Amino acid sequence: MALVEDIEFYGAAVDSGAMTRQDAVKALTEASNGGLTEHGAAESIRNWKTRRRDYQAAAQVARTGLTNCLNKLYELPSHR
Repeated sequence: MALVEDIEFYGAAVDSGAMTRQDAVKALTEASNGGLTEHGAAESIRNWKTRRRDYQAAAQVARTGLTNCLNKLYELPSHR
């Protein structure tokens, strides 16, 4: 998860005073290679301490949804 590691790096840098928020947002936007807009980068830096958990939760929801769709499509039993 390179993106979340970048978010944590820049968020911690802002919190410690090593970087300004504006510089961190610009650096994160560039580091994301099109994955984040400036608005998204700013929001991610603002919430950097919970971003990894948020991404993990979103990935779990996506996995569960995909599994349920495939089970329905192929009429497979649920694996809970």
